[in-house]
Formats: sequence, structure tokens, C-alpha cells
Amino acid sequence: MTVVAHQAAAELERRRRAAQARAESITLREFVKEAWHVVEPSVQLVWGRHLDAIIEHLQAVTDGEIRRLKINVPPGHMKSLLVGVFWPSWMWLRAPHERYLATSHTATLAMRDAIKMRDVVRSEWYQRTFRPDWRLRGDIDAKGRFANTVQGERYSTGLTGTITGFRGDGIIIDDPLSATDAHSEAVRTETNRVIRETLSNRLNDPASSWMVSIMQRLHEDDPCGMWDDLGGWETLCLPSEYDDELARKYHPTCIGGGDWRTTSGALLFPERFTSAVLESDRTILGSQGYAAQHGQRPAPAEGLLFRREWFTLVDRADMPLPGEVREKAISVDASFGSEKDTASRVAIGLWWRHQGRVYRVAERVEAMSYTRTRAALVDFWQRHGQPDVYIENKANGPALISDLRETIPVIIPIETGSRDKQSRAHAVTPFVESGAVHLPRGAAWVDEWLHEVTQFPRGRHDDRVDEMVQLLARWKTPPPTFAESPSRRQHGARVDRRDLLLGRR
Repeated sequence: MTVVAHQAAAELERRRRAAQARAESITLREFVKEAWHVVEPSVQLVWGRHLDAIIEHLQAVTDGEIRRLKINVPPGHMKSLLVGVFWPSWMWLRAPHERYLATSHTATLAMRDAIKMRDVVRSEWYQRTFRPDWRLRGDIDAKGRFANTVQGERYSTGLTGTITGFRGDGIIIDDPLSATDAHSEAVRTETNRVIRETLSNRLNDPASSWMVSIMQRLHEDDPCGMWDDLGGWETLCLPSEYDDELARKYHPTCIGGGDWRTTSGALLFPERFTSAVLESDRTILGSQGYAAQHGQRPAPAEGLLFRREWFTLVDRADMPLPGEVREKAISVDASFGSEKDTASRVAIGLWWRHQGRVYRVAERVEAMSYTRTRAALVDFWQRHGQPDVYIENKANGPALISDLRETIPVIIPIETGSRDKQSRAHAVTPFVESGAVHLPRGAAWVDEWLHEVTQFPRGRHDDRVDEMVQLLARWKTPPPTFAESPSRRQHGARVDRRDLLLGRR
């Protein structure tokens, strides 16, 4: 070999070693900034601190510190490019043999990121900078599935597409639900079933393989809600405006990271999403859409159909005594279900109406079989003075009504007709907004009740709402007589128009 040939070979070896060292040492943060031009050659990269937070947690997944990670971040924050394109391209520099399964709510979105990843790893920049000792295979090189020569592979499909037969060392789930589909209980149920029963079984090694999801919170019963119930998932939750309640719930993560903000309302990505931009989005999306996509809440904190501030909390000492209350009723939402079916619960609520005010006094809410429902209702009725009982004439309602006729003297079947839940709920919102519904401050069930009612119709459960609505639909009409009570006349109290509307006498 000539001197020139030796020098050329030595230079090639030097470059190979330098590229190998670069491949081993480059951080994901550096990789994203250098690779940006490959996928967005005409767009300037604007870096936000949220990207560092996401990268920190993706690095923890790569290093084996986190095996299940869900990231909630608003749209337009580079989430898909970072998680679905740059991160797996970077990991192939360290572990090119790994196989990834990537999915989204549509095959089109899954293919979009697959194409971009393939563009990155085959780009001149990637090949020249890192000189990998592998290449993309020509026989497995399609939009939805491509592989390299050291057994690494990426398979991308829609969530309802064909997944059986492929196993991955890692699974990337990007937006498993669309904002439109989140309104459909059938779609949510099927999405959660596929993730739970199919995707989770597609991991090569359940002990070491990982799953990462990135999405907005669109409904309480979306995949993130399911994972919260199952446990075992770390959550990086980054709303557009800092939310102290969410921060307390999810931060810090197991690696000590998470939302770095401490001031309520502090912006997540002020470099692009200024206060003016967010206000415009709020107007376009509405409070519900904004809460889901930007706030990472399935519903606004203040409520959707029923707003939190409409309900009045009162101290027990300020509530009427049981003996003073002439109108008492128990309202029952008797869904089909069993002790194991926590998605279908029975709701039993005790209500009083006194001087135009309505009080929700006590409740029993849990998943119960028919036999237990019957026993629980009788016990509740006896313990609370044997008031009238309202039962919706659906699901287990007709059986209860028939079965308890001899035990409970006054059972009133509630016919809902053809109107759906939301229509029936809308009909009582003026009454609730008037401030007539009162709750006992400090009762153990009140916070959960308020959460469920104010999340409707985007919440996981609606049994408490059904139970409330059917009662208020009967009680929202004031009593027929608006004469002043003796106590009011004695004290010279004046009956104003608001009192008349609420039936306060």
C-alpha cells in the first residue's frame, strides 16, 4: 500500500472514530437542534423550556429509569416531532437493533412521523455526521414499516390498524384520541380497550420494554385517565398556564423533574404562545376546548354545564334541623352493574327542600349488584326518615320499583322520555345557577360530588348528575303558594322577586 493510500485509510479511520464518538456523546437536546433542518428546512427552531423537561424524561426512559411515561402538553409545542421523530432517530445511534411500534388515532398521523424519522436517518447529515455501521434495508422500506441491517425496525399504524404479529422494544402512542372522538363513549371505550388489551401485549420484554404516550387531556375517561386508575405511569403534565392543582397532583416525577413554574398562570411557551395568542385560542376553542387542549383538564376547573360557583356551601349549623324540613326525598340512579363493574355505579342521594332552598344532605354511591342495591336503598331510606323515593324507570329502576312497592310506600317512577342526558341536565341549569342548591361544608363526599357534577358531560361518571337532575326536574318549580311565612311576617321580612322565583316562603 502506498503512503498516500495509508494516509487516506488513516483519515477515514479517524473520521469513523470521530463520528462514532459523536454518536455516543451527542445529547438528545443537541441532536434535535442539529437535525431540525432536515425536517423543517424553512422554519426557524424556537426553543422553549418545556422541550428540556420533555427531553429530560425521554432520556430517563432511554436509561431505563422510567418504563411508562405519559406526557400532557398543548398542541403546537413540537411534541410529535420530538417524541415520534427525533427521539427514536437519536436512540438508533446508541441501540440501532431496537424495534419501535408507533401509533396514533389515525394511520395518516402515524405514517407522517414515520416518514420524517426515515428522512432523518437516511439524510446526508445523519450519515455523514455519525457514519453508522448499518443502513436502511431495501426490502423493508415502506412508509409504515422500515428496518435497518442490524434488526432495528419501526412499524407505524393507526390504533385500530393491524398490530398483531409485531413486537417492539418500545411503543410510542401519539394522540390516541382526536378532539372529536373524545366525545364518543364508544370510541373512548374501544381506544382504551385496544391500548390495554392489545398494545400492552406487544412489548418484547414486559420487564424492560417501555411505553410513552403524548397527548392532550380530552376527557376524564381518555387513555390518561385509564392509566391514572391502573397506576405505574409517570406523568409529565405541562399546561399552557401554570396550574397549582395539577402540579400538586403530578409533580415531581420519579426523577425529580416536571413543571418548573411556581406562579399561577405563568406561561409554558411564552416565546410563541403569548398571552394574546392564548386568549385568541380561548375564544376560538371555547372554555371546554381550551381547558382540554391548553389546560390539560378534561373540563375547565370552574365547570362545564354546571359551574362550581353555582353551588352554595353551608356549615352544618346553618342548615335546617331534620324536624323542620317538611319536604324530603331520596333520588336513585340505578344503573345495571356489579361490585366489579366500577364504571357503572348506583347513586343514592338524600335531598331536602326548605324555604325555597334545596339541600343535598347525604349519599351512597358505589358499584353494586341488584341485590345489594335493593338492600342499600332500604337501609338508606330507613336511616333517613323514610322519605319519598324517586327512581328513574330505566336499567334496574323498574325492577326496584316493582320489588319495593310493599316496603316503601311512596316510590315515584321518573320517566325521562326521549331526551338525552345533556338535554335533561340543561333544563335544570337555571335553577342551579340561581344558587338554590346547597351542600354541607366539610362533608366527606362534597369535593368528589362537585368534581363529578362540574365535569359533566366530559367526566368519567355521570350517575350523580342523573340522580341530581331527576330530582331537581321535579323540585325546580316553586311551591304554588307564595304567601309569606308567619316568621317572615313577624320580622317584617319582605318577599322579593328572587325569593318568589326560588319558592322561598
